[in-house]
Amino acid sequence: MNNRKHFYLASWGIIFILSSIPAYSQDAVAYYDRGKAKAKAGDFKGAIADFSKCIELKADFADAYLARGDAWFDSNDFNKAIVDCSRALEISPGTQQAYLLRGLSKYRLDDLDGAIIDYSAALKLNPEFETAYYNRALAIMEKGEFQHAINDYSQAIALQPEWADAYFFRARCNEQLNKNKEAIEDFNKAIEFSPNLTEAYLHRGLTLFYEMGDKKGALVDMNKVIELAPSYYGGYFYRGTIYQVSFDVKNALKDFDKAIELEPGFSEAYHMRGLGKIILADKKGGCNDLLKAVKLGSEDAVDSVKTNKCK
Repeated sequence: MNNRKHFYLASWGIIFILSSIPAYSQDAVAYYDRGKAKAKAGDFKGAIADFSKCIELKADFADAYLARGDAWFDSNDFNKAIVDCSRALEISPGTQQAYLLRGLSKYRLDDLDGAIIDYSAALKLNPEFETAYYNRALAIMEKGEFQHAINDYSQAIALQPEWADAYFFRARCNEQLNKNKEAIEDFNKAIEFSPNLTEAYLHRGLTLFYEMGDKKGALVDMNKVIELAPSYYGGYFYRGTIYQVSFDVKNALKDFDKAIELEPGFSEAYHMRGLGKIILADKKGGCNDLLKAVKLGSEDAVDSVKTNKCK
């Protein structure tokens, strides 16, 4: 539930057509097949060793480079994945999966422009490659080009109408453009197709609360967030905030307590709890929390300390 970098490695797998390469040595094919089995089992080190042996026996085996690149990717060695994808493309320039995987690897290395170029190359080969639209949208979104990203998410959705993640991230772009109605509609779709997508409930609730003033709807969503992710401190914090502005301060304090229990360094939880305590006439306890919030780095709490004359 943090602001992690999101990416999507498609379920297409790697397309291997051994029947089209009858001249390959059977030994190379045997290593290749064994490497695939090891990769499927999560033994990426073993898979890489087998794919390397395969390549040693047959240096122009494009699928082996692509498979090894996939194993490097799964091992978080993105530079080596790029090298292998590039070699696969030298041998077989029309391999859309190689462009996609190389794009994913560049994305993981924060080379957003390079990733976009590769996704675009994959789409040139296959204009109906929904995964390339989706991943290109992620990279474009990270560059802050939200309308452009929306266009790509929409293409992905047109090709895969039940893709919850595509609706979710399109909603996030709509949020950034202050298109709150459209954002809510997309969050609704994301939840329809993935009822346990915690982040969709979270961000729908935040949009309802902060942008649309719907405290009741936001509270329902935060309850769902807590149900799905009971160890996520943010769910309690935001529900506590909704309670507090709804004048249910006692329940707000319980939620701030829980948020602090789960994340002891969460300055804004101390800040909000401090304000709640002051509302309930516990100025000493409230000031202690406000001062703690300042110590933890809350800039907003600095003003609250001054306003409430805490020492």
